[in-house]
Amino acid sequence: NDKLLERLSSGDVEYEALLQNPVPHKYVLFVREDVCGLQYIICHELIHLSQMERGDLIVNADYSEITWKGEKYDNTLSYNDREWEKEAFKLDNKLWKEYKKWRSK
Repeated sequence: NDKLLERLSSGDVEYEALLQNPVPHKYVLFVREDVCGLQYIICHELIHLSQMERGDLIVNADYSEITWKGEKYDNTLSYNDREWEKEAFKLDNKLWKEYKKWRSK
């Protein structure tokens, strides 16, 4: 999984995790071996899973083509300018807090 993640790293952004959807409704999560905060990263990736299930986010196998809400992008778009990432960052902390609350019960 590190080779795939390294290939997808660009500029000052280095992916810690990558969610793939090889078959409808089946997902594979690749995570760097040295990643910290795994549970938080999983919360972030679960937002992407939700985006994919809604049909808002569609990516090909190597992430060279990305469709967000019907508009096509390529992976050269700055990470911080990606609307699907903005949405995930907006919601992942909420999910993380819910997870921590559930975990403390």
